[in-house]
Amino acid sequence: MALDPKTLSTILKAHVKRAQEEHESWDRHRAYYRCEHWGQAHPDGGELFAENGHLFGFVDTMTASVVPPTPRVTVNPRRNDEKTRLAAKYREALLNYSFYEGKLHRVLWKAATTASVYPRSIIKTVWNQQRNRPDYLAIDPRNFFFDLTASRWEDIRYAVEVTVLTAADFQARVRRPKNKKQYDRMYDRETAKLASFSQYPSWLQSKKNTNPSTSSKEIQGVFKWVTVYEVWDFTTDTYYHMLEGEDTPLYEGDFPYVFTRNPFSLITFNDNMENIGGLSDAQLIENPLSRLDELDTLELRFAQSTIPVTTLNEAFVEDPERAVDDLQNKTSPGDVWRIQGKDMASISDIVGQTPTAALSPNFANVRTKISEDILFRLGMPQYMRGGANTADLATELALINQALQTRQGRRIKLLEDAIQHIAENTIGLYEEFLTSGNVLPIRLGREEFLEVSRLHLQVRNPEIAEEALKRNLPIEPPLAVDYEVVPFNPSANSKSAQLGRIMQFMQLLVNNPLIDQQKFMIKLLELLELGDDMLATPEQVQAAAAAAQGLPPEGAPAPGSAPTDTVEGGGLPPGIGEPAAETPANGAMAGGEGHPSPSPISV
Repeated sequence: MALDPKTLSTILKAHVKRAQEEHESWDRHRAYYRCEHWGQAHPDGGELFAENGHLFGFVDTMTASVVPPTPRVTVNPRRNDEKTRLAAKYREALLNYSFYEGKLHRVLWKAATTASVYPRSIIKTVWNQQRNRPDYLAIDPRNFFFDLTASRWEDIRYAVEVTVLTAADFQARVRRPKNKKQYDRMYDRETAKLASFSQYPSWLQSKKNTNPSTSSKEIQGVFKWVTVYEVWDFTTDTYYHMLEGEDTPLYEGDFPYVFTRNPFSLITFNDNMENIGGLSDAQLIENPLSRLDELDTLELRFAQSTIPVTTLNEAFVEDPERAVDDLQNKTSPGDVWRIQGKDMASISDIVGQTPTAALSPNFANVRTKISEDILFRLGMPQYMRGGANTADLATELALINQALQTRQGRRIKLLEDAIQHIAENTIGLYEEFLTSGNVLPIRLGREEFLEVSRLHLQVRNPEIAEEALKRNLPIEPPLAVDYEVVPFNPSANSKSAQLGRIMQFMQLLVNNPLIDQQKFMIKLLELLELGDDMLATPEQVQAAAAAAQGLPPEGAPAPGSAPTDTVEGGGLPPGIGEPAAETPANGAMAGGEGHPSPSPISV
């Protein structure tokens, strides 16, 4: 069913109402994560004066266990021809370098954290015009709506990103007579007149603000705001900008990107058994976390109430008032307290302390039970929090690996699905915006470099695709390759584990003609954290071998000449050859000029 602007307006109102209900619980969960729920009112009366950091500890440990520090993919061809295999290698190099340049690991870390505290997280892949490369953005789930009736992310009918603009930013997007060429990319002037500028939307503000001195509310209050909904209608491939409360679009047109249909990647860690919106870890343990806070608060109050109080028996001193004053002034270890006692009274008769009660052992028992319940719900054994007491490193790594393969392994796979989607979108953006004359320099290693162009990537022509879309014709399918994420296993990938495996098979690896000995030594020195500066250069190795035979280096270049078949000389790294130049038919795979920016409003 196609979604018209009026229907979308009704859908947006329903999502805003739902968000107002959801965000209250989200605020509580964020407070638990940030350990900012101290002092909050308790339903039974009083306040909580103690808090626990279980949620932060779990989230921090979990993200370290599932988020790869260096996200990487392999691109595998689905056709057995040299052209596709070559393009796959170039795409793989480009993707991994784009992930590195775009700091994708940081975005994934934030997304994993968000999906644990909130029910879900969103990563948006966009083209950065200034940097001339893709960017990866972690979208606040508060500012994102989507079709919750779909059973799969691939089947959603719409996605909505909520944008709150200042009056100045909004007016900059309105059509202006001097820029007639920009009319099709700017807001409609008549619809823009309906905009009502007011305070920042209350339903997007946190209901719990524990640090008012640095509150964003104070900054938000300086400006006047208007809410705009950027709608991706996948039923008709139409892109809308809707003004809050209005049925007429501010902007209506094609999707901003030609080859990237859905730039959003959804991440959820737990199934809520209702829709694809996910379930947060914070919600699963909110009640036991509250019980722990109650126990800790009671224990703190008990400790405060049992602090001993000094007592003075006035019946055994001549001047009680002076005795009290003298006692309060004697605070240093070397001080002397002179006191006049009656009837030869001892110091124990004169001064004492109030009795103290012992805390019931039930406190510790109940606390341990609740903590174990939290860890059980989260699937985080004690040794994953750094509490392993085993002296056998191999055994500890095996236990951690087993845990990751069971409970955390599922989260790793979900992140891999998101990375795969991000990789496809990244290539789609390069297909559209990489110009024919642009050659991207890529660093493969410390001393290996590569230059990538449209011809190397075997990309589609965006102009031909746009023309086909205008005629309601199918566009050329993408290159027949698969994007597979390199599996991440923190225990197997640790330096200790890798060194252990190398030492186990050292005899098979050293001087093996099937093993590149230089790369092997570089890897070994890296794991030993010794650096590769002690390695001899190829020239030094060749010279040493020639000297041992009393001969000049074989194949040495003539004096004054420079090598041309090395990476430094402009050659290709091992395993990658130069694509054969050919004239594409009908402009397909032409590597023509990149498509212009979709719009200044589609960041």
